[in-house]
Amino acid sequence: MARTLEIADRITAAGQRVAARLEAEREEDAPPVALAFYQVVGQGGGENRGPTGGSSASGLRSNVGSVQIQLSDAEIRGISSRVFEQMWRDEMGEVSSAKTLTFASNVFGAGSPIQVEIAHPDPGLLEGYGQRV
Repeated sequence: MARTLEIADRITAAGQRVAARLEAEREEDAPPVALAFYQVVGQGGGENRGPTGGSSASGLRSNVGSVQIQLSDAEIRGISSRVFEQMWRDEMGEVSSAKTLTFASNVFGAGSPIQVEIAHPDPGLLEGYGQRV
């Protein structure tokens, strides 16, 4: 799991650098481009996952990670989620040891262009993750 965490940290840092660059180009008192960064390592993917979606031991995978960025509204940030996604992808570069690396924007049909979801079967740990980010 250590290698997956290392890669997830690199992906998160790349997104933070993109947001910082975009924010540096804006007015000093402008709202942030990115509102929050979330990362989960060790949870297997699947449908119906979410804060209350639950998990079983079979859902734990040390080689799976997810990094999500919650962006401010498009009118506030001044660029589309697709442009942010491309900048993030370019900033990250290649991860030679990753079997699959997917960047996606507009992954949900309603609501903000990029939504963030963090899931864990233990609400106490979920609260801790949220406060750390």
